[in-house]
Amino acid sequence: MLRKVTDTTLSPQFDELFNFLFTLILETGKKTVILIHSYHNIYRRSPTFRRLFNYAVPSLTEKHKIKIASTIQPYSDFVGKVIKFPDVCTMLLIPQYLSLPGQPENFSAIRIYLHEMLHILLNLRDPTLGAGSI
Repeated sequence: MLRKVTDTTLSPQFDELFNFLFTLILETGKKTVILIHSYHNIYRRSPTFRRLFNYAVPSLTEKHKIKIASTIQPYSDFVGKVIKFPDVCTMLLIPQYLSLPGQPENFSAIRIYLHEMLHILLNLRDPTLGAGSI
């Protein structure tokens, strides 16, 4: 699939596109400044993420919600069109997640943000329920 996805053009309208495609929802007391800034930086710095985002934009026909909530497990709800993340303080309690080959890896908020966003952009689920983090 990646061979078909070749457009690494930096869109000057990334922020507008992102805000058009995703709505941020915060539970009371949750903070998110790092989240939107993180996606902006990943898009700017990563040609691979940029290719995938640019490829997915035309196929995203409905707005998705990014919800910062009282949850421990980050996940993507394909039916409800929601990416749910714990707040940053809660994410610090997640010691490890499973990498693609199934090996435990140290926690990284950016990796979790990227992992869940890629589910939505590519319309792909984890091969095993709960494989995103442990």
